[in-house]
Amino acid sequence: MNQYSLPVAPLAISFCIRLKGVKPLAYLQEALLQERADIVYAETTDSPQRRDDNGLVYDCHVAKHYLGAAEDMKFGVNTLIWTAEFGHSEFALLPTIKAAGFDGVEIPIFRPEKFAASEVGRAIAENDLECTVCTVLVDGLNLISDSAETRLKTQIRLQDTIKAAAEMGATTVVGPTYCPVGYFPGRRRTADEWAWAIEGFQALGDTLIANGVTLAIEPLNRFETYFLNTAADGAALAEQIDHPNIGILFDTFHANIEEKDISAGFRTIGKHLKYVHTCENDRGIPGSGHVEWEDIFRALRDIEYDGWLTIESFGFALGDISSAASIWRDIERSPDLIAFDGIQFLKRMYATG
Repeated sequence: MNQYSLPVAPLAISFCIRLKGVKPLAYLQEALLQERADIVYAETTDSPQRRDDNGLVYDCHVAKHYLGAAEDMKFGVNTLIWTAEFGHSEFALLPTIKAAGFDGVEIPIFRPEKFAASEVGRAIAENDLECTVCTVLVDGLNLISDSAETRLKTQIRLQDTIKAAAEMGATTVVGPTYCPVGYFPGRRRTADEWAWAIEGFQALGDTLIANGVTLAIEPLNRFETYFLNTAADGAALAEQIDHPNIGILFDTFHANIEEKDISAGFRTIGKHLKYVHTCENDRGIPGSGHVEWEDIFRALRDIEYDGWLTIESFGFALGDISSAASIWRDIERSPDLIAFDGIQFLKRMYATG
């Protein structure tokens, strides 16, 4: 018997679909909202069935077709919603994040030599959470600089970040790791810069493999970078880097600006998609704006993506972090709502979309 199941919990995803009476996904949505989903076992027979405590019959065989590999999908949240740095004083956030239904946290590491990776990793594990890492280039570092010395220093910083991520227990590092956010030379990118990016990322390959880490490179919107803006460019870069541990992070906030069709952008990235930032068009609560979530989740199923869906936003008064993200107002009543209302919406969308 193959076990496709999740613990019974609010909004738990259970691999069962009613055979008759109502549309399967509509019933599943109702069951999820009413916390009636039980643990179901899917046998490797043609049409395994199970009768629940209300006498309803379910077909377990077709569930995966409708829902995708839900037991593999993970929901995360970036801690920049609350704090510019993550250390001992922020550990008290972790039980609340876990209780909200998140599987993990995305932790910023900007200067790995100053980051207490082991201590943070232990605290995350003690709260039964997983972790990923986000990073940006600071301190004048730039992987596409015309200075070979700067490019080498940037490679070393990224290697150190990968090692710190692994020490913390993370298996994914994400971010716009080609040049600093907000760096604009006043022209389009050059062929040399494109070649330097490929060379620089390929140079990280051995470190990624040795530490069991995947790097997801993030295209940003045109107001934050000139180098990598679209899904098509991201897919082309990953294709030319041609490394199994390097792919693309696609962020719905940036895609909302740059893509004519966000779901088509996911399909363009396709096999190179390693990570997703599930952000609303204004970085507010997912589901409260005009991002077309149904189309996005359909695209994720079509390309068989089963990795992280992570809510990224930024605190409203975090100094340089808020400034870099152009957060000039209170986007919601509180940053907490972006995370805790957001995950409820995303889980409903994933279960029923």
